Amino acid sequence: MYFLTHPGITDFGVVTPYQFPIREAIQHLKRLAFYAARWWGSPWHSISGYNGACSMIYCAVKGGRRDEMFKWGSGADRWGRERLLGTTLKGEAELYQEEARAAFELVERMYQEQIFKMDVKVSGTEDGEESGDGTKN
Repeated sequence: MYFLTHPGITDFGVVTPYQFPIREAIQHLKRLAFYAARWWGSPWHSISGYNGACSMIYCAVKGGRRDEMFKWGSGADRWGRERLLGTTLKGEAELYQEEARAAFELVERMYQEQIFKMDVKVSGTEDGEESGDGTKN
């Protein structure tokens, strides 16, 4: 199974190109802007790493086959309580199926080329079948 998850918008102290005290001032302004965005209704500002892990933990512990066609995101309500946000991937699913089919065909062609170049007899061919240890049956 494959899941698409994201942590929402989390706050980490990565303001690298600046030196103290500008770095800390920018970090505090950024954090303040994140809290303001969450207070004004943004569901994606989970801010803490703990809240940001919500979608990944859900998919690892409870995710099932029916959860694959969703993009699972971590978010928070205005008070900071974590919540799981799901977005349907129906339109993207068709695109992914086409891309997956094209990738499969490409890999299959490369596989067939390598078999031809190495002169390998594949089990079930007309020349004779091979067993798992490479000997003909």
